[in-house]
Amino acid sequence: MAKKQRITGPGRILDRSAKKGKLKIAFDPSPNGFITEARLSNDRLIIRIEAQSSEIDPIEIEGSAKQWAIALEGARVPASRLADLEALITEEEDVHVTIEYSPTQDKLPGIEGGDQSEGG
Repeated sequence: MAKKQRITGPGRILDRSAKKGKLKIAFDPSPNGFITEARLSNDRLIIRIEAQSSEIDPIEIEGSAKQWAIALEGARVPASRLADLEALITEEEDVHVTIEYSPTQDKLPGIEGGDQSEGG
């Protein structure tokens, strides 16, 4: 049985499309947010790509960090929190993001048959 998984990091709410249930969040899961730090400092990153099953030597690419983003579809935002979410987008406020995956999705709040209570 798989365990619950979690990653956290700095981020920003970029965009929301209420009618389509889409939400776009900038998110940096790198240790200590080093991708964001490099982007803010205009420093360059080195990306190393290594083939797992061939004789191709590793390829190194140097470049400037942009922004990592996760795009969600079917996003369910509680109606009581929409104004707060819109404020975060409008004010471009930095946030801390936690993303969780639970193999038992039917126990998550907002999922049909799951816990519908405010606190989970």
